[in-house]
Amino acid sequence: MNLSKSRIMAGHQCLKRLYLSLSGYLSAGMVATMVRFLSERIDLTTARQKSCEILAKWKRHEETSGVVARALQLARQDPTDPGATIREIGEGWVGEEALAIALFATLTGKSYVEVIRIAANHDGDSNSTASIAGQLWGASKGIDGIPHEWVTRLDVLVPMLHLARQYAGHGPEG
Repeated sequence: MNLSKSRIMAGHQCLKRLYLSLSGYLSAGMVATMVRFLSERIDLTTARQKSCEILAKWKRHEETSGVVARALQLARQDPTDPGATIREIGEGWVGEEALAIALFATLTGKSYVEVIRIAANHDGDSNSTASIAGQLWGASKGIDGIPHEWVTRLDVLVPMLHLARQYAGHGPEG
């Protein structure tokens, strides 16, 4: 995949308008970059590594990079109490923590249900962390990686499938 500097800069400018903090839009950019890599069938480890390399090129990336690195370190320890481990990362109220918690859940969960359960069961911004974790898992595994009974209950299933077909057929450029 060729993420040209001009495309990254365009995305950066859009995110800068949405997020007031530097770490907020750097985190959002990392999620978007990872989803893009994953949707191109790049494995999660490689997508994360490449996204971290892109992140490291930005000035003042250290806060976001540090929280992500901590989440990766904790995920490698195979935690027996994910809730306690998530508290070590943060609560997810800021972008870098939400990204790190979602990444931790995606790396430690063995199924979509488990990933969402890990990402959602904490006292912080669990709806954001579970949403990001679901995006990462879904981009990595595709619709077959999500329980069929959950997919068929979506009230926006038809429009979502239409958008997915467009994206798969033409990429995000249309």
